[in-house]
Amino acid sequence: MAEQAGEAGQAAAQPVIEMMAEWGRVYLRITDVWTVRALAIGAFYLANRYLTMRAVRRAVERRDPDNPDQPADPQVGLEAEVDSLLVPVIFYSQLGYQYFTSILNGPFLKACLQAELAKVGYEAPIDVSAEKWELPNLSEGGAGPLMGMMRVQDWLAELQISEKALQLPYGHSRQQAINHVIDIVLQHGETDPMYKHLASIYFALGLTIWETTRQPAPALSAYASALMHKSDHLPTMYLTAVCSLDVSVPQAIRQFHHYIHTAPTDHQWVPYAHYLLVTLYGQQDPSVHRDRILHHYNMAQQADRNRLPVFNPVPGWITDPARRVYEQVMTQPYK
Repeated sequence: MAEQAGEAGQAAAQPVIEMMAEWGRVYLRITDVWTVRALAIGAFYLANRYLTMRAVRRAVERRDPDNPDQPADPQVGLEAEVDSLLVPVIFYSQLGYQYFTSILNGPFLKACLQAELAKVGYEAPIDVSAEKWELPNLSEGGAGPLMGMMRVQDWLAELQISEKALQLPYGHSRQQAINHVIDIVLQHGETDPMYKHLASIYFALGLTIWETTRQPAPALSAYASALMHKSDHLPTMYLTAVCSLDVSVPQAIRQFHHYIHTAPTDHQWVPYAHYLLVTLYGQQDPSVHRDRILHHYNMAQQADRNRLPVFNPVPGWITDPARRVYEQVMTQPYK
């Protein structure tokens, strides 16, 4: 009975291939790096059909964020051939084809497939290739992934979207994937619909570098590129100040002030910036910066009290050092 219920749940979760005119298709071959004839991935598929196909769909398919009820384009077909793993990828438009070729010709697709398969229990290294292209005659001539490349749609409008919608891998593979997207957009220039989101993409790159390497210089370089495209991109301004802490305290102080003066008072990191400024001024001569310390501590508390309900309180590792500086200043006689 439990097995039947599980099968019923899997059947209900299977995507419905809607009746739309097929523009073209290709077959995606997923093979094991070390296994002869890639039998391991085929055997895993036979034992875990639903999980395997769901992993492939999460890595390959794209849905229009403005029309979420429309079928994915490209869309992974329901059937798969087992030798290695041969999966049909269906295009309903030239745009779907261009999206697929753009992720196929870089590290993005392989990294995403590897990450998604690992989530369902298959962790062996894989290779990815495409074959059996079935495409209409395009004006550009030729066939396969050499045509119509590099039309990446609204993937990385914000880091949150990139993580949830694209399921980007972490670490170095994620950094490579974001760099690949940037290269694509810059090749197209302002005609690419993603060009207006380059600040957010560079922000995602800088955050990935910082989280992966803890090296401020390359992260600050990515943030500088983000601010070139949008000078008031608030997340970038704040993290520029944070990264600057490991480079120059005076520079970090300037960057925090710049962020505070630009951001609305209810922005998420305004109280953080005020508290950190208190701590930074306290690391210098508290008696010289007494007025600044009192000002920023009071502004931090006010901003924290007035924070929007969706934001968490500022954590203790930020507030406690600032509070100690404030208490130290308050116990000293005013000159």
